[in-house]
Amino acid sequence: MKVSTDTSVFGGSADQVVVSIVEGGPGLVAVGRDGNDGALNAAVWTSANGTDWTRVPDDDTVFGGPGSQAMFSVAAGDSGLVAVGYDASGGDADAAVWTSPDGLTWTRVPHDEATFGGDADQDMLAVATGGPGFVAVGDDYSAGDSAGAVWTSPDGAAWTRVTTAAFGSTEAQTIETVTAGGPGLVAVGYEFVETDWNGAVWTSADGATWKRAADPTSALAGGNNEAILGVTATETGLIAVGYDDASGDWDTRVWTSDDGAEWTLLPADQTVFGGPGDQQVAKISSSGSGLVAVGRESAGNGADAVVWISTDGIEWTRVADSGATFGGPRSQRMFGVASTTYGTFAVGFTETAAGDWDAAIWMLSPAG
Repeated sequence: MKVSTDTSVFGGSADQVVVSIVEGGPGLVAVGRDGNDGALNAAVWTSANGTDWTRVPDDDTVFGGPGSQAMFSVAAGDSGLVAVGYDASGGDADAAVWTSPDGLTWTRVPHDEATFGGDADQDMLAVATGGPGFVAVGDDYSAGDSAGAVWTSPDGAAWTRVTTAAFGSTEAQTIETVTAGGPGLVAVGYEFVETDWNGAVWTSADGATWKRAADPTSALAGGNNEAILGVTATETGLIAVGYDDASGDWDTRVWTSDDGAEWTLLPADQTVFGGPGDQQVAKISSSGSGLVAVGRESAGNGADAVVWISTDGIEWTRVADSGATFGGPRSQRMFGVASTTYGTFAVGFTETAAGDWDAAIWMLSPAG
């Protein structure tokens, strides 16, 4: 179910989007953005129970400024909450970090050009606990085309840019997300090689030294366009999700690995992951009861949110929906998912009759 349609919390005069959610602070903390292109502010929502939500008051000195600011991901660690994204107040985009002890009061980490900036754009797309404390991943356009980028921090406040030959490519490359798992950390994304986009995986024991995963069976680069956008660790290994265009349009795909070093692409299943138009997964989450992946399905002029579930990461089922929860007369999309003690939640947006986007949070399953 959608937890609320309160426009005073999730709506506004422009577009509001939630992209990431985590257990922490008063209970749950979700982050995203508010505004239109060229004039975005970072935005935070909190809840004590997963049902009733409050928007953290917009403080332009923290969440805004000249140009655009946006949060893409949030993580909770021993030192509190850390959100990452970008800040374009200087003209181009620089990586940006916000911290909070409780999810209610936030501080933006002061900009350090050597760490967060550079020529052209730098973005932090995801953050996770691991390594020395926190690890953030994203991309860096300072060399022209994008290259994968990683930052580490012991506490969310002091950050170091990781320099390694494992990142970078002769063409474009992006690291979409990172999770604790495998030898310590596993990051996933994609890169452009010659004529196609290929999935890509990196592993690290400590967040400082990284290794590119081998692909002896071409599971990540199968001759079509592939992209990996989500990864999660389970008791038996790792499950990654993304999509490819082997069928002629985008269909969701699933990869598995025992340790993050080598990967297997599960057979395509058109009845679950395919269909008319595009089916594009965004993120995946795991809990003791199984796995949940979320994304969107688009055909024609609109898109609907989509949810898939699995008990083992191998056999998957698409959650049936009449359109009342995941669909509607306009577009709906899920960007993130988290399994918590309050239940499993997906976040994204729903398009209003007026054509703007309102932030949306769905409770996919209750606690227990």
